[in-house]
Amino acid sequence: MGLLVVVDTNVFVSIFQFGGRIGEILDLALQGAVELCTSQPLIEELRGVLQEKFHWSAERVDAATETLLRFCHLIETGEPLKVCRDPDDDRVLECALAAGAKVIVSGDRDLLDLGAFRGTPIMSPRLFLDSGSWKQ
Repeated sequence: MGLLVVVDTNVFVSIFQFGGRIGEILDLALQGAVELCTSQPLIEELRGVLQEKFHWSAERVDAATETLLRFCHLIETGEPLKVCRDPDDDRVLECALAAGAKVIVSGDRDLLDLGAFRGTPIMSPRLFLDSGSWKQ
């Protein structure tokens, strides 16, 4: 079993929209080194960003969502949290808490500034990939 990881929406947007080294996170999931977890609210946020900000067609968004769900465990979140200024950031923390994640990967400055949430480190994609914390 791989390291349980919750990846923030902004990281998935970067993977789908821009590619590059950040895509190695999906490679780690394919290799079984990590188990990615997401939630329905995070999927809906991703769909909205891809359609509204990047003007993706509904078909392209559906294809990206289907791809993502092949890589991720869909987690039912529990009690809503109110930790961050941005409620979207709280959705990431809710997913991590419900999943029992060992790492949260985000490019969001507010989440990164927290450093950790209830003992779960919050890392940038680069730090996560460079750290090798996913090696067992």
